[in-house]
Amino acid sequence: MRARRGDGASVCASVCASVARGGGAAREAREALGDEDDARERGDAGRLGARVPRGANARTVRCARVRCSAMRASASVAVARGAGDAKTRMRCARKGEKKKVPPKKFRHSSTHRRRRRRHHRRAISFVAHSCSPSFVMSRTLALFDVDGTLTVPRKEADDVMKAFMRALKTKVTVGIVGGSDLVKISEQLGEGAEKEYDYLFAENGLVAFKHGELLAKQSLKAFLGEDKLKTFLNFVLHYVADLDIPIKRGTFIEFRAGMLNVSPIGRNCSQEERDEFERFDKEAGVRAKMVEVLREKFADYGLTYSIGGQISFDVFPQGWDKTYCLQFVEKDFDVIHFFGDKTYKGGNDHEIFESEKTIGHTVTSPEDTRKQVTEHILDKL
Repeated sequence: MRARRGDGASVCASVCASVARGGGAAREAREALGDEDDARERGDAGRLGARVPRGANARTVRCARVRCSAMRASASVAVARGAGDAKTRMRCARKGEKKKVPPKKFRHSSTHRRRRRRHHRRAISFVAHSCSPSFVMSRTLALFDVDGTLTVPRKEADDVMKAFMRALKTKVTVGIVGGSDLVKISEQLGEGAEKEYDYLFAENGLVAFKHGELLAKQSLKAFLGEDKLKTFLNFVLHYVADLDIPIKRGTFIEFRAGMLNVSPIGRNCSQEERDEFERFDKEAGVRAKMVEVLREKFADYGLTYSIGGQISFDVFPQGWDKTYCLQFVEKDFDVIHFFGDKTYKGGNDHEIFESEKTIGHTVTSPEDTRKQVTEHILDKL
């Protein structure tokens, strides 16, 4: 690729087009510009051509520096959206083109020439990176539910899924959003899961992590107040006590930072008892009926009820469903894919699945998750 130094827009557009085609734009741009730098140092007017004025270098450099910020967003988005024609990329490249030229005396100094070359190479390298596939891919976020999506409910993710997720992280940004607390998510995805993934949102994002660092934490107790919370808990415990179901164990209510998890059978049940209750609940609708009663009884509390997993449902303030986590990522990504299993109305993946801020995908198992991620993300990169 050969580029004239006097035409900053054509240089940037060529870089964009070359990267979009998979070419080594950064290397080619440096070579082309480097040849002209050497020629100018030697005063080789024949190589540069009389039509390029001496001040064009400085103007091009300074224009490119201003243009980098605009191109970082506009050019990469154009490539990501499949803008295949050169005119589209040229329009992206021409943003912020005008810039004040340095004084003539300084413009011809050796100091400025060295600074000019350094800044121009940095600008071209930055533009090339901004339009590169790796930069474009970083604007895509893949968000995953845990139970029924990455793992069998309440079981640890297998080695195949862990390897798949590690490989996916090299292609796009990966986030986890689960209704469980951090301890339970770590039991399933591995110790230190908040550091393993780019984002981890426990309790629907009410406890949010980015690269292992705590972003935010919300409190249900502060939202409801002690009196309302006590009234609600007492009613739930009385309701569970009067339930006639085949099995009851312990821990019927689990108090988390931003929500309550209510289990009619009790969270202390074994895996076999979980499976048995799930089959029973599909026919009897124990959880669905309990949720309807609570909705009617506490209509003025501003609470949302979301059935998830095999044995329980979550209770949290309206708006504190899984869409809560999107506030931490929606401004940083152009595309957000969400994969979850309980995307039906009343399921704990429904709101984020239906959100206009995400592209929702309903999965049926960890195997189906891998298949759909490959189809909707990896095959399109």
